[in-house]
Amino acid sequence: FTEVNNKFSQILGYEDGNVLQNKSMAEISYEKNFNDEDELYTDLINNKTESYSIEKILIKDDGEQIDSFLTAKSFKINDKIKYILFSIIDITEIKAKDNLLFQQSKMASMGEMIANIAHQWRQPLSFISTASSGVKMQKEFGMLTDEHLNTTLDQITQSTQYLSQTID
Repeated sequence: FTEVNNKFSQILGYEDGNVLQNKSMAEISYEKNFNDEDELYTDLINNKTESYSIEKILIKDDGEQIDSFLTAKSFKINDKIKYILFSIIDITEIKAKDNLLFQQSKMASMGEMIANIAHQWRQPLSFISTASSGVKMQKEFGMLTDEHLNTTLDQITQSTQYLSQTID
């Protein structure tokens, strides 16, 4: 950097822009190979493009990482790049809100899935409860036949298999 304004310094937690002068973008970037391998930056330096925008993780003075939206524009004098103007916006809060929305969406989907499972389980559980109560009551009154017991137990088994399939 040859010149750094105060707002850029503040975003990165420096008291004054002079601290950043003569530092490279690689020194404040999470990706340490910024200048060597960043294709967009290389294209800018080699006159293949005049500007670009990209999201980058930058490192503040205290070591904290911030998400940033970086734009760069080259300025030429006599067809040679004289300056590159970088503009940086701290998007850390936006990324955090996006992450929160993603998590909330995921939790809502899980809640909906659990509600659907509960709905699928209600009828078989109700049938199992009714069938077992009916068998118990018929046994108490001496009305239970082996055939009815076997039929009811088969139906209870089918219902439990349905419940298991719902989980799968």
